[in-house]
Amino acid sequence: MTIIVDSGSTKTTWMDVKSGNKIVTEGLNPHFTSDEVFLKACSIVREKYTPQPPSRGDGEGLIPSSRGDGEGLIPSSRGDGEGLIPSSRGDEEGLSMRPPLRGAGGVYTIFFYGAGCGNPNQRERVERLLKEAFDTVNVHVETDMLGACRAVSGDEPSLVGILGTGSNACYYDGKKVVYQAFSAGYILGDHGSANHVGRKLLETYLSGRMPYNTAADFHATYPLSHEELIEMVYHRPNPNRFLASLAPFALKNSRYTFIAAMLENCFNEWIRFQVESISGKSKCTDLCIVGGFGKAMESRIKNYVVYDDMPYTIKKIISDPIIGLRKYHLKYYSL
Repeated sequence: MTIIVDSGSTKTTWMDVKSGNKIVTEGLNPHFTSDEVFLKACSIVREKYTPQPPSRGDGEGLIPSSRGDGEGLIPSSRGDGEGLIPSSRGDEEGLSMRPPLRGAGGVYTIFFYGAGCGNPNQRERVERLLKEAFDTVNVHVETDMLGACRAVSGDEPSLVGILGTGSNACYYDGKKVVYQAFSAGYILGDHGSANHVGRKLLETYLSGRMPYNTAADFHATYPLSHEELIEMVYHRPNPNRFLASLAPFALKNSRYTFIAAMLENCFNEWIRFQVESISGKSKCTDLCIVGGFGKAMESRIKNYVVYDDMPYTIKKIISDPIIGLRKYHLKYYSL
């Protein structure tokens, strides 16, 4: 069984390439995820992808034993009776257990595209955990950036950006990432992302610079004290997820001039700090974007590019890369 994985900071999508069956677990960014949490998610996936033995008693998948009286039926080698083989006694009492298959199609092969996997130490750690969890050496760990490129651009050269919980951008030549913007993480970077927008919202709200009506709506949506909000950012797990969870407020309340300007400024900072640094080197102007927040901002992004006379052509914006990744792997890996 070949499994492709798109792992972000908020959610991780696993897909059996052959069947297209999909499983979603929590985000597994290694910078924020313990070994225990990572292995638990893998265990859930492995359990769901491992075929269960059929209930006995219906006679399906059974062949007569050497006794010839029909009483010594034993499971055949068909896929619905796997796991049992006849013993030398030839009767039902002598059934012995095979080692369980490691996936519906045999040994697992894992292609893991993950946020946080650009760091060599974390990449090695993710590879080790996957090998342990799925009992296989067939593990390939790549960045979420390469996964985004393969999903949205296939074998076509393009500028590719991620606008989800976090953000990044690169130039992809149709085979590999050639130039990539430096990712400074959720505190110093992630420009244009849901985390960035949430950070700006919280900053202006806590400092009293958010307009009164907007602030009243914000407090009604998130009825937490200033102290509780600070606690969520500095003393609770996954602060990047919390900050990103505030971004839907901005999308819902963009009727406020203050919010509309914030959204545009955050996008412009992504262009300035990440996209421009690589587009100048590549001379490419076609831009594809991957990520739930980018998809939610699609109409705005297209307007920003036109109204601000940006030198880019928006070729495609997709929310979830897993479908594109499946198409890529079916095409190039002969699965």
